[in-house]
Amino acid sequence: MVLLSWFHVPAKRPKKGKLSQEQRELNRLISKVRISAENAINRIKKFRACEEFFRNQPSRHGVIWGCVAGLVNLRWQRRLHLPTT
Repeated sequence: MVLLSWFHVPAKRPKKGKLSQEQRELNRLISKVRISAENAINRIKKFRACEEFFRNQPSRHGVIWGCVAGLVNLRWQRRLHLPTT
């Protein structure tokens, strides 16, 4: 089994112990990244084409996901007032 190097698990507090300041900071950083990823998945799931069972041709599955991801990114950029390229 191969573990990816970018995969980190938050540190768990030992029984009757405390986490070090480094471990607490690392846990905060991990949670920030996790929350950002969960919010992005939630934005994609708002489109019914990605939330429900896919009933179209299997060859179009990637195209639909690409279109939804593009629309989500465009909406997010406009909300943050970022320049679109």
